[in-house]
Amino acid sequence: DGDNDGFADCADSQCGASHLCASASLAGPGALEVVITGPLDPPPSCPGRQTYYLGPTTGGPCSCSCDQPPGASCCALGVDCYSDPGCTQNRVSHQVLPGCQPFSGGGYCELASPYGFCTCKPTVTAWPPAWAKAVYTCPTTPAVGSGCPSLNACFAKLAGRYRCIPASSGACPVGTTLTTVYAGSSEGRACTCPCGLVECFGLHELHCGAACKNTSLTIGASCVQINSSCMVGLYTLPGTLQPKCAGTSTGIVVGTVSPTGPLELCCDGKL
Repeated sequence: DGDNDGFADCADSQCGASHLCASASLAGPGALEVVITGPLDPPPSCPGRQTYYLGPTTGGPCSCSCDQPPGASCCALGVDCYSDPGCTQNRVSHQVLPGCQPFSGGGYCELASPYGFCTCKPTVTAWPPAWAKAVYTCPTTPAVGSGCPSLNACFAKLAGRYRCIPASSGACPVGTTLTTVYAGSSEGRACTCPCGLVECFGLHELHCGAACKNTSLTIGASCVQINSSCMVGLYTLPGTLQPKCAGTSTGIVVGTVSPTGPLELCCDGKL
């Protein structure tokens, strides 16, 4: 009865703004104050703080780097062939690998945009948080007062915190709510990163002739005629080949994390 009006603690209407009645068990052994934050927010400052988590996440975006695969021998060249000398009608695209080989195309042809036939290698660089919430427990010895119904005690109200105690075999005292938090997780997620094909930039020539040696025709960037019966060889001028990958990619997370290290708490509200 701090104001000497004859009403003790929570029985005093003037204390309603600062105190409340709650289960007296929350002042028992192992009493905790619990703070809930976002998974990446800074933790509260309190002695003996322990960190737990709630709500394993599913889905969401992930980030990848798209890197050149080992070896640069996976470059090919696009050759587009047309039915007219201006290379504008009835395009048929071909992929020509390095070396001398039969050519399935023919007609009026030109080099297309360079590309490869190997897929860039994805490496995950950023995951979304594994948890929806971080839960911090802080040991406490709360002061309690009177003026409450049976099995309750008068507590000072906490701003942005819960009062909790460890649960006993999954059971909680009347007036408290059971919540399970977790100390960690086992990663079970995968990131689907759509890294494209290696792009093969360089100075290329395409030769058509007997065994690709007695060159009868060299294709540059212009539209020239090719005999479909000749052997074709793709050559890249030494020192000019520059295989490249897109750099980064945004993928989608599939799967989820498996919670580990459960702790059951009885709290004065749902966490």
